[in-house]
Amino acid sequence: MIGPVSDRRQAVGQTPELQIPSPCRSTSIIVAKFPGSHPADKTGLEEQMASQSDEAAAFTPYFLATVALGAKNREIFVKTNFQNRGKDLGGIIWEENPSRHREVARKLSPAFSTRSIRTMEPLVHQYIDYFVAKMKELSTSPAGVELVKWTNWLAMDLSADLAWNEKMYQMRDMKDSVHLDVLLSFNSFATVLQVFKRFPLLRPFQYLFAPMGKVRLFAAIEKTIRKSVVWRIEQKGNTAHVDFFDYILPANSPSPTEYREVTHIGSLAFQLMFAGWGPMGDLYYGALVLLIQDPECYKILTEEVRGKFKQYEDITPGALATLPYLHACLEEALRMLPSNNTGLPRVSPGAVVDGRYVPKGVSIFYYFKGHEEDNPTGYRFMFKPAFLPSLETHAISTIHSTIDRSDGSRAIILFMTLHSPLIT
Repeated sequence: MIGPVSDRRQAVGQTPELQIPSPCRSTSIIVAKFPGSHPADKTGLEEQMASQSDEAAAFTPYFLATVALGAKNREIFVKTNFQNRGKDLGGIIWEENPSRHREVARKLSPAFSTRSIRTMEPLVHQYIDYFVAKMKELSTSPAGVELVKWTNWLAMDLSADLAWNEKMYQMRDMKDSVHLDVLLSFNSFATVLQVFKRFPLLRPFQYLFAPMGKVRLFAAIEKTIRKSVVWRIEQKGNTAHVDFFDYILPANSPSPTEYREVTHIGSLAFQLMFAGWGPMGDLYYGALVLLIQDPECYKILTEEVRGKFKQYEDITPGALATLPYLHACLEEALRMLPSNNTGLPRVSPGAVVDGRYVPKGVSIFYYFKGHEEDNPTGYRFMFKPAFLPSLETHAISTIHSTIDRSDGSRAIILFMTLHSPLIT
């Protein structure tokens, strides 16, 4: 679908609008052409296309969003409508308007500074300690522990408290909240909505796939979120601890009065909660399961952790950051189980990127970046943290370009902290 500039320019009969120079360290992206701005399906055919793409190298969406800029510092490779959820619901994750997104991102970026993250560490310790205590308590149960549920409860309980001081008590009560119930029920339907965007004539049939038994719950959660937003606005400056909402609506700022403002603020807060639940829940569960399935890796990691800490109370984020094999396991879990493997697709305006012409209207994403045959790790679908340098050297590899996650300014905001102490 993409090739040398001279060949492709003649083939499509277009003159590229942009010429983007080669990066210092480029990474592969996979592109495919469909009617309209829609990402390609992850099918066997697409993998075949990927292997026949002349190993086209181009910038990641991070570069396309922050470096490949046009007049007046405007983004050229804009997001698709892949995650469009409706008017005033773009928030930070799904916002397609570059100017509005930049404004929101500027407001939220201080929330993920080292200083801000450290102020939230005690709360993270509180939830992790509670989770560990419950695992010890339930470890002798003949029924065992349903790890999927518990990692979901841990991630959402923590994320809701970090986002807007809401206590969900799912681990305490050992049952799903309304939020979790609805999100899990509508995950598959959200995929259906995305697929039907490619087939406009069939779009009216998409609602046949809606989980009808949960429709009332969906309406209820909208009211619940709005009520929570209003409550949190009223609590400005009087919360038990600092949260992300303090950056969405600082204590010294005026309270919103218009319906649209409240909707936008609610969308931002809910997305921060959602982003802290989904990716983190996947990582907690995925890393544990992958380690359990690989006794050798589990043994190496156990020896590293127990060799470093004499008692549980000694474990701190700073100390964990010095463990190279733990870092390798987390990186490999992120590669194996990407939570956002579409990479938040972008649309090419018609440009030459790294010497290759990307036609106008092509949707770009990079799921296969870490799963191609020429993946430097050599293990496309195997958990192999040992591909990193020897533990004796304590050197961390620079092979981060093979990790599948959205690492750009338009990424799910909590992904920006994946290498922070919070992750460990």
